[in-house]
Amino acid sequence: MYKFSSPRDVTKHIKQKHLQHISELSDIRCNICDERFSCKMHLQQHAIDVHATVT
Repeated sequence: MYKFSSPRDVTKHIKQKHLQHISELSDIRCNICDERFSCKMHLQQHAIDVHATVT
């Protein structure tokens, strides 16, 4: 786990390090709880609902 100074920094990190590299053919998983998703949008909604992280 990383500690970020602001919510904006968390959002920037997630977009640059996690979401940018996901393609439609990727195995899309949550890095925190290892849950699988069929598309990037579902992962983003999961991050909001379960981990309270806005992407």
